[in-house]
Amino acid sequence: MIDALRDELSEGTVDTAAVVNINVPECTAGSAKALVEVPLATEIAEGVDPFSADCTVASDEEPTDDVVAVATGFSALSLVPPEAPAG
Repeated sequence: MIDALRDELSEGTVDTAAVVNINVPECTAGSAKALVEVPLATEIAEGVDPFSADCTVASDEEPTDDVVAVATGFSALSLVPPEAPAG
């Protein structure tokens, strides 16, 4: 993915108005799942721990944002727009 973005940047076809954010879960069990492209979370839901994940848990639902993705064992790619709030 980094090579592809580097190529797009050199060709002038990548959107430079945003930052690419990649989060990889720290798995307490199992291995990280596939990389998913999801929106940036606007908040962390009660009871969700984005800092560790049991990567063996299966789910039929696709992650809705980067926090949910990482908490459920997926690596997450999100675009951070320049107007995104800090913190």
